[in-house]
Amino acid sequence: MNYKEMLGCDCPEEHIILVEYNYNHPQHYDGISEITCKKCKKRVGRWSGKTLSDGEVENKFGKV
Repeated sequence: MNYKEMLGCDCPEEHIILVEYNYNHPQHYDGISEITCKKCKKRVGRWSGKTLSDGEVENKFGKV
């Protein structure tokens, strides 16, 4: 999977991070849940591919 393409930002790859929610987070998964760019602040859900807004989280397995 190309995370840079999935995120859809033009920032250098070194700004892209893979986010795993904390163990006590309601949507915790043992692995990444979202892809984030530290530079432009774009965030996308791992399963849904949906752009996440501030305060929004990716539901486990992309469930609605």
